[in-house]
Amino acid sequence: FLVIRKSTAVSIVHDTVAAMKRHLVRKVIKFPTGRKLRKVMSDFKLLCGLPRCAGSVDGTFMKISKPPGAFGDAYWCYKKFPAIMILATCDADGIFTFVDTGRAGSMGDAAAFQASQLSTNIQSQKWLHIDERRPHANRIAGTYINPYLVGDAAFPLSPTLMKCHNGNGNLQPHHATFNHRLIRTRRVIEQAFGRLKGRFRILSKSSLYDPVFAADVAIVC
Repeated sequence: FLVIRKSTAVSIVHDTVAAMKRHLVRKVIKFPTGRKLRKVMSDFKLLCGLPRCAGSVDGTFMKISKPPGAFGDAYWCYKKFPAIMILATCDADGIFTFVDTGRAGSMGDAAAFQASQLSTNIQSQKWLHIDERRPHANRIAGTYINPYLVGDAAFPLSPTLMKCHNGNGNLQPHHATFNHRLIRTRRVIEQAFGRLKGRFRILSKSSLYDPVFAADVAIVC
């Protein structure tokens, strides 16, 4: 059998990951627009009862070895291990539609979202925007409702990012119904992360210490 040096194997792995990121990721992970966006909204309404929902968003950690140098502590997350952040959205089938990786584990979901291309594209109306003058724009109680994402309490509330009503059990019935549907919708991304980590164990038990390469591995997975 063929014997190769460890350095050669490492080089092959790095080159393969780089090639997959360069040639495949953009073809596979695509944020929905146009007809695909309308299909995603229809699927979420059928699945969870929320109209105009365009995706579920959440963050998770990829465990790494603490990077050397003065900034290594920045990768220490609240779960008490060094990690990089993985911020992602998915459709109603649990298929990832956006992934941002590589930010230090000490950065929370909200900060990672605000710093991401996802937030930039939403704010510029490149994503999650349908012209109100077009006939397929939806009205709820006479108001046009643009598509939106759903997230947990860590994310900032906005017209394009919904989260649960606060109430601690003292909610009006319609607020409680909304919360129930939103939680069901939010679980789609949580389950997607669970399947991803179950399939690619390196995301949970990595010994990688280079956060840049770890981020490339995460997005290729």
